[in-house]
Amino acid sequence: MENLYKLDGKVPILKAIPFGLQHILAMFIAGIATLIQLYPIWKIGSRLPIVMGVSFAFVAILTYVGAAYDSWVQF
Repeated sequence: MENLYKLDGKVPILKAIPFGLQHILAMFIAGIATLIQLYPIWKIGSRLPIVMGVSFAFVAILTYVGAAYDSWVQF
């Protein structure tokens, strides 16, 4: 088993850098989306203080719903 997948495993620096850059990019995009919500561009934005964030909590339930109601979803 690779050290990365152990309970107290350490992530090697060459693998940690892309993970960190991905996190920075996701937070940057979420910040831009928040600003667009606060200060609309044309008709895009609600003018409400909505904080946009990155979340994957919805993926599991949408996968289930997609599989239950649509035959093209494959696991």
